[in-house]
Amino acid sequence: MTLQIRDIIKVKINEVFAYGVIGNYDGYRIYVDLRELSWESPILQKSIPSIGDEIKAVVTNISGRHD
Repeated sequence: MTLQIRDIIKVKINEVFAYGVIGNYDGYRIYVDLRELSWESPILQKSIPSIGDEIKAVVTNISGRHD
């Protein structure tokens, strides 16, 4: 399936950083900024997914980079 803007997908998290998380969906590498996960400031620890968690995400941008 080719990703399209506004698709809702389930992303399995495999990396967690201070600023965001990276996961996989159907062979795509997906980045989610932590500011997109919570309205709280600072972001509460309970709002940050852990490695292995699955989260729902809305596709808002598709990069042409191959890294």
